[in-house]
Amino acid sequence: MKRFSELTSADFPGYDSDKISDWLIAMDDANGKYKVAVVILLVLFVILSIVAGTLVLPGILIILVVQILVFRRANRLKKELNLTGKIIKMARKGELTIRQ
Repeated sequence: MKRFSELTSADFPGYDSDKISDWLIAMDDANGKYKVAVVILLVLFVILSIVAGTLVLPGILIILVVQILVFRRANRLKKELNLTGKIIKMARKGELTIRQ
């Protein structure tokens, strides 16, 4: 099975290759930004936890909000393409055929 980062528009036959490429680029960009944001937030939470006590619930909520904001463009493109987790998994396995 291919890693998500190894997918190309050729793995999605029958879909608009330009939109698939845009979606893959948006996902790659969002993943990078999300990793940086989570590391920064975790460091901030550790520092604040030491100073003020526990911040577990607000920290989880902030990470969820950051995830929604960072992946907004990628999710919009995914919705426009009518991609589902099952379709993406089939593309990763190389089992996706031209959609009808």
